[in-house]
Amino acid sequence: MQFLIKLICLNLSVLAFAASPQLEDIRHLQTMLNSERIEYFFGSYGVEILSQAASDCSETRISKLYSLHDGQKITRTLAIVRYASPVSPSLETVHNNILAGASIGAAFKNAGWQLIKEPVFFGEIPLEETLRKWMQVESAQNASLQIYDLKVANATTPKIFYCRIIEIHSPLYLHTNLLSALYPETFSVYREADAQLLESIQEILKSLPN
Repeated sequence: MQFLIKLICLNLSVLAFAASPQLEDIRHLQTMLNSERIEYFFGSYGVEILSQAASDCSETRISKLYSLHDGQKITRTLAIVRYASPVSPSLETVHNNILAGASIGAAFKNAGWQLIKEPVFFGEIPLEETLRKWMQVESAQNASLQIYDLKVANATTPKIFYCRIIEIHSPLYLHTNLLSALYPETFSVYREADAQLLESIQEILKSLPN
């Protein structure tokens, strides 16, 4: 019971912030990685790899980005990553760390690479039962959906495409109002997505393990 009360209070505080964020807070959050934002809001961060599969076209990784509360993992973002094929040789060391379970953004940042997110889509997607349970939002119907291409660069290497990242964010974390505040110049521009892409994401959500 005490855990549930703490969790409800925490989620309410996050929702209150998201409802009326201050400009200085938004500017601070805009400089953060998704992993850093989760830790900022919820006090902890972890990544759990659900699956990594290789095909003739590319590799795909599905992972939970979670915060930990009294030993329970609560999913804040479900990330579906589709890597470039082949991955650039200059990125192999970082790529191997990521395949071993490292956070993508943190792995590149720690290795001295600049991350460049090129938006593809901002919107919403229906939540399947499994993901609602993982996020502990069993009454929620939709979650915000963010899709972008991740490119990296450093002082000696121009932009290299690394992967496409599909992020389904918990309604108790980054709902569409907060996403629009974080990405004011691009949110309203990238509101149309390929129907086949959205259907493929929905199929992945339906196949998540219970």
